[in-house]
Formats: sequence, C-alpha cells, structure tokens
Amino acid sequence: FDTAFTWIFVFEMSIKVVAMGFVMGKSTYLRANSFNKLDFFIVVLSLITQFMTGTSSLTSLRALRAFRALRPLRTVGRIESLKIVVNALVQSLHPMLNAFALMIFLFFMFAILGVQLFAGTFNYCQEIALPDSMANQTLRACPAICDTKPASCHDYDCYPCYDESIGSNINRKWATYPQNFDNVLQALVVLFEMSTLEGWPVIALHAIDSTGTHTWPEENVARWKVIYFIAFVMVGAFFAVHLFAGVACDKYLRMNEFYKGTIFLTERQQSWVADARSVVNARPTSINVRPVLRIAARIINHRYFDTTIMSCIVVNMIVLAMYSEDMTVGMQHGLENANIFFVSVFAFELVLKNLGLGPVAYFADYWNRFDFVIVVISIVNLVVNIGGAASVFRVIRLARVIKLIPKAQRLMSVVMTVVFSLPALANVGLLMVLVLIIYGSLGIALFGRIADGEFVNRHANFETFPVAVLTLFRAATGEDWNGIMHDMTISQGDYNTAGETCSNKLENCGTNIAAQIYFISFMVIAVLVLLNLVLAAVLIAFENSKHTFTDGLTQNIIDAFKAEWRRFDPRAEGRVNIKDFPQLYEGVAPLFDAEVSSAACDRMLKRIEQVENYLRFCDVLYVFAFDKYGAVLGGSTHAKGLEQKIAEKQVATDASNPKATIASKPQLTEAQILNMTVEELRNELRQRGAVRNPRRMSISAINQAQTEESGNLSDRNRGESVTIS
Repeated sequence: FDTAFTWIFVFEMSIKVVAMGFVMGKSTYLRANSFNKLDFFIVVLSLITQFMTGTSSLTSLRALRAFRALRPLRTVGRIESLKIVVNALVQSLHPMLNAFALMIFLFFMFAILGVQLFAGTFNYCQEIALPDSMANQTLRACPAICDTKPASCHDYDCYPCYDESIGSNINRKWATYPQNFDNVLQALVVLFEMSTLEGWPVIALHAIDSTGTHTWPEENVARWKVIYFIAFVMVGAFFAVHLFAGVACDKYLRMNEFYKGTIFLTERQQSWVADARSVVNARPTSINVRPVLRIAARIINHRYFDTTIMSCIVVNMIVLAMYSEDMTVGMQHGLENANIFFVSVFAFELVLKNLGLGPVAYFADYWNRFDFVIVVISIVNLVVNIGGAASVFRVIRLARVIKLIPKAQRLMSVVMTVVFSLPALANVGLLMVLVLIIYGSLGIALFGRIADGEFVNRHANFETFPVAVLTLFRAATGEDWNGIMHDMTISQGDYNTAGETCSNKLENCGTNIAAQIYFISFMVIAVLVLLNLVLAAVLIAFENSKHTFTDGLTQNIIDAFKAEWRRFDPRAEGRVNIKDFPQLYEGVAPLFDAEVSSAACDRMLKRIEQVENYLRFCDVLYVFAFDKYGAVLGGSTHAKGLEQKIAEKQVATDASNPKATIASKPQLTEAQILNMTVEELRNELRQRGAVRNPRRMSISAINQAQTEESGNLSDRNRGESVTIS
C-alpha cells in the first residue's frame, strides 16, 4: 500500500507539472501557492525512502522513512477550514517569533546561570535490579557512613555491596538524573520542562539536595538554591510563556478586526456595527395561535405561570441530586413519589400549552419541542421498566434547566460564547487531529519498540497507533510528558527511571536527541500555538456574544421588539399600517428609552420612510436603534454600508408586496429651503433618504442652530443688497 500511494501522489504531481509548468513563471506548480511546495517536498521524501529500501549501504538513512508521517499534511491544501487556520498561523508568525525570541533569550540566560550553579551536581547513587548471577556472590559490605552522612561519601563509594541491615546484596551504580544542568543545551531542555510547570518541584529538590560533583546528595542541604527555580517559574513560566500566548491572541484579534473591517473603529463604533448587523439580520416572526380552550390560554399567559414551572424545574434538580447509594428504603420511596409528581406537573404544563396555544403554535417554538421530548421520555420511564436506563432519562430531564438561560443576559452571553466559538474550535480541532495523526505516525516509527519504563508502559507507548494518539493527547494536557520523554532516551547500558535497561539487539533503545526534539516540538505546536488558537477563538466569540447579548442593542431587545411588532403584523409580512404606529410606538419606546408622548411619536414617524400607508419592519427597527445607539458612527464608510443593506431589505420587503409603491416627494425650491427652520429642513431631507440623524439634539442645541442659520441668512441678504446697490 505504501508503494501504491507513493506512485499515486507522484502521478498527481506529474499531471500538475505538465499542466501548469514546474517553476518558470508566476502560475507554475511551485510558484502558484505554498501548498504545492509542501506536496512536492512530501512526494520527494516518499520517493527517497522508496529507493532506499533494500539498499544496504544506506541503511543508516532509513530513519528518513519516518517522514512518511508528513503525508497527512497534503490535506491542508484541500480542506478549506484547515487552510483558514494555517493561513492565520502563517500571518501571525512574525509577532509570535518576536515573542519566542524573547522567551529563548530569557531561557538562555537562566540556562547559563544554571550551568554555573549546578553543572555535574545532579548525580546520585542509583539502586538497580539485582542480576541473578550476583544473588549468591559474597560482596564487600556497604559503607555504613553513607546512610548517616551521605555528603561524606563519593562516587567511588557507590558500588554493588552487601547491606547488613537487610541481609542481602544491593546493586548500585553512580548515575545522573535525566534532568540536569551539565551543559547549556541540556539546561535549556530542563528549563522548557519547568516552563510547562511539569515536575519542577522535583528538579528543585534535586538541586537543594546536591552537595558537589562527586559526592552523594543530602536532604535539604542547600535550601537557598530554590530561589533560582522560583525566579525562573515567575519569569519563564508566568511571564515569558504567557507573553507568547498574549502576543499570539492579540494578533488573532487584530486579524479578526481587520477582516471584519472594524480595526479602525472605536469600541463604541464597533458596538454599533454589531448592533446594525443585528438589525439587518432581524426578521419579523409570524404567530399562529389558535387556542383550543380560552381558559388554558389565560393560564399560560399569567405572569406567575412561567415562574412556577421554573421553580419546579429547580426543585426537581435538587430532588434528583438527593439520590445516593446508601439511602434508606423510605427515602427511596419518597424520592420516587417526588419524581412522579414532577413528571405529572411537566405533563400538565405540556397539555395546557397545547390547549392554550394550539398544536401548531406550540411546536413552532424550539423550546416547546425540547420540553415535549423530555416529558415523553420521562413518561416512558414511568410506564416501562427500563432498568438502569431510567437514571439516564432522569438526568436528561435536568436539561430543562437550560430554559433558564435566556432569562439571564449575562449567562446567555457565556453560553453563546460557546455557540459562537464552535465553528472556529472545529477548525482548530481538525488541525489538532492532523497534528496528532502526524506525530502519532512519527512516534511509531521512532519509538515503537522502546523498552518499558516508569512512564512508558501498556497505558502510554507508541506500539500501536490508537495508544500513540492517546499518549500524545495526554502529553498535550501536560500530564507526565517529560517522564515519557526521558524514558524514550534510554540507550545501551543505561537504566531508565524504572531500573530497566535495553539492548541494541532487541532494537528497544531510544535516542536522546530524537526524543527531545520530538516531544519539545510537539509541546510547542500543541500547547503554545494551537492552544493559543483555541484561546483566541474563545475571546473573539466572547466579544461577539457580548455585543449581541449584553452591550447596546441586545438580542432580548430585538426579541421584545419583534413580539410587539407581531401584534400588528401577525403574518410576518414585514409591514404595519401607519395608523397602528402610535400603539406600536407606545409599546416599543420603553425598550429604547425613548420619550413616550404624541409629539415624540410624530417626530419619530417623520423620520421613517413610508410606503403608501405602511411602514417597513427594517425601517422602524433601524430608526429606533440608530436613535439610541447609532450616533457614534456618524457619516463613516460603515454607516453608508449599513444604509445600503437597509436599502436592500427595503427592496426585498417591497418585492414581497408588489402593490407597494414608494411615495415620491417634489423637489424643494430655494424659497422653501430659506423659509424652513434647521429642524424642518433636516426632517425633509431625512424623509428623502438624503441624511440620517447623527444624534438626538436638545432644545437648546436646536435654538442655537436656528440662531446661527438666521445670522447666516442676514449676512447673505446684506451682501446681496450691497451688490445690487
């Protein structure tokens, strides 16, 4: 299969090269896009590994076959969601590299200091498994002073010996901890481990116990050394790593603002842009309420009905939380009776709503459909004995608590953050799956036969692909990833953390450099890069949900406006008669903190474009929203764009009502303009769509504008008189 797929990819590349050309020209295969370069690199590597197979003189280069794991990268250029995430990563590389350079500088500084302080001191006398040949040998006695005063013993005192306290031989060997500061490169690896906050206290304790380059460690002999590790955790882990994350997230947020076109707007202007989008996307909803029983309609519309049902939901949740393994028979019967009571209450609610709204209106609401499914499952649970599944259905009934979410705007904002971030998280998750597949395949090729150790065992290894992926996912969470890495570095004659050794004949030894590069690169990509992508996606979604549900024109205000509109437009045609506007204004004005009076209603009506004797849904909502929230936008490009979208909505509304025609207004003469006040002229221009209301003017501002206009007219008349004379 490997050979077949290799030649399929070669054939694909050859067809593209023939059709597009290879490199000479802007639209050729290698210069058309970066993904073709990636494909070319992977295909060439596959060909090299194919030709090296069976070549005895190049057996040392067969490790290149591990690069076959890069083949899944070819999917990046063929899946649009992956291309979006990868392009975002590429565009954010420059600021991330700057932050990464600062992080490396800090790490390098601490590495040099660590080598000066701890080089050659992370040694100890390791007790390893006793060979069978040594069991019956007569060995010299272990130095007793090493147990009481270990600092007085040296490396040559660590040897296989007879321990009189236990009456048996002990196999000892002078060893060095996997985490050490013997050179700068090894120190950098240790510092990277510490920056993930994985096992740094153990490393610090090794330093505190160390007494010298050739002497045994002694417990807590130099506690002052902990200052070095605390300083690095503060600077390296808390500052440098999070600075890298902050720079990356800020870049993603700026890119998001750029592509949304809001990067040059103030925060208030961005809020209004989000509000205007909500206006453009709003649609009137129809209502088809045909109550079967009038009394049922009155009951469900009572102000305490929803409160009562919500209280029952909360109490039901508390009752379900009272179940336990050791409860008495009496308590069990009491909880079962309470369960029957709540199911009856929710079933009664279902019947009442069907009678009060009618089946069509009831099932038109998504929450009612959700309630119906939950109630039916609960009734089935009572009627049919389904064993252990009954508890599952009871827990499902707790999902009715979700109905409380729309009642709280702040909670709704958090929930919608999850909803808004799902598409972006799906894209990032798809890239994460691709990374896990690549590193899993690479891990099998490099570490598939490594001897078991303390961390590499049947639960964490690279012997099979599923376990390899689970091991990498575990490492991505930071759980013992460094222990797995050090178990992978075992070489011929060495003992790992579990006291096991390996053999080159069995091919179960690892490579120190390969293991470190493999795991550190994976942690950088999976944790520092992809995790920051997830964080940026959540932050962007939180900003969107905040504008939608907590700031400015919230979704609750739009829903309340649609409910009030529905009274006069039950068929959702998007138009109401102009005679109904006073009643509509009276119900809508409090939502936008507008003045409730006949004069205010008349002023608002003059600003709304009329189609014969009708007002459009989009026009009314836009004028109310702009009057309350839109003054900050002024005459910017976004204002014109949003006006264009409103105009498109107007055309769509008129198209759905062919009889509607826009009333034309005669052109204003110069005499009419000179005789108008500033406010009258502005209202006339608004009715013709020539100007918008940038802000609500006070009476004093209007009087001042009129005074300035009168002064300008007097100066103009005086100038004309001088010219005539």
